[in-house]
Amino acid sequence: MNIHPIFVHFPIALLSTYAVLELIRFKIVKNQLYWFYVKSVLVILGTLGGLASLLTGDIAKELVTDNSYLPLINTHEFWAKTSVVIFSILASGYAVAWIRKYDRAFIKNISMFSGVWQVILRIQVLITDTRLVVVLALAGIAALFITGALGGSIVYGHEGDPVTNWIYRLFVPGS
Repeated sequence: MNIHPIFVHFPIALLSTYAVLELIRFKIVKNQLYWFYVKSVLVILGTLGGLASLLTGDIAKELVTDNSYLPLINTHEFWAKTSVVIFSILASGYAVAWIRKYDRAFIKNISMFSGVWQVILRIQVLITDTRLVVVLALAGIAALFITGALGGSIVYGHEGDPVTNWIYRLFVPGS
């Protein structure tokens, strides 16, 4: 039984919404107290859902009996993993930023790891507080879009629409 389709749509919705929100750079919006938390929840839950999608995708791959689909499936898997890696970087940055904002006692109680924690905090600032966050959000949504188009090609064939066909021909070896 292929349960992969049950798991893929929710993370796509969460991560797509997150990426769009990350691109909204107006100061009046960015300065709202809730803005950080909304984006954090979306990217963290979306990434966790993406990990579940990867696991169920591995199960679905084992169910494939027609080896002619393997180049397409392997390319879809590559882009799915790429999407999850990109959004995992963002989710990790937001998780550390959340800890930093919320639990100052936690930071003080890890004195033996203070050097490591300081490095983690510098990486977090680089990820969430610079323009890199926009670059990663754009890269993530692009990888997610390619993953979805290739997934649609697996289910419905690559001739379904012009964009899916173009992505299929661009990224699937031997197409």
